[in-house]
Amino acid sequence: MIGVVVISHGKLSYEMVNSAKMILGDTEQIEWEGIMPGDTPDQFLSRIREAVKRVNTGDGVIALVDLYGGTPGNAVARLAQEIDMKIVTGVNLPMLIYAVSERESVGSAEEMARGLLEAGIKGIREFSLGI
Repeated sequence: MIGVVVISHGKLSYEMVNSAKMILGDTEQIEWEGIMPGDTPDQFLSRIREAVKRVNTGDGVIALVDLYGGTPGNAVARLAQEIDMKIVTGVNLPMLIYAVSERESVGSAEEMARGLLEAGIKGIREFSLGI
C-alpha cells in the first residue's frame, strides 16, 4: 500500500489527517508533519524523514504538501533526492481522501500523483444555493 505523508506550515497537516480519519475511519500508513516556529530546516527535515520511514513499506510514498515553494515543500524536495517518492502540492481534503481511499487500487505512486491532481481540482467548486 502506498504510504501518505501530509506536510504543512503549522498544524494544518495534523488537522487535515484528523479530518480524513473522521470521514474515512482510522487508517494505516498516514503521517503528518508541520514546521513550527523555532524549527530549523534540519530539525524539520529529520522529522519528515522519520515520518516517511514509518509509512514506507516498499510500495511507494506520496507527500502531500500545503504550498509550492514554501519551506515544507522545499524540505521534502531535499528528501526526495534520497528517497524515491512523489510530491504533490496544494493539498486539500478531497486530495487526501482520494489518497487514503484509492491507494490500494492504483498501480504506482506515479499513477496516484496523477489521480491526486484530478481529485484536488474536482474538489474545488463554487457552492450555489440557486439564488
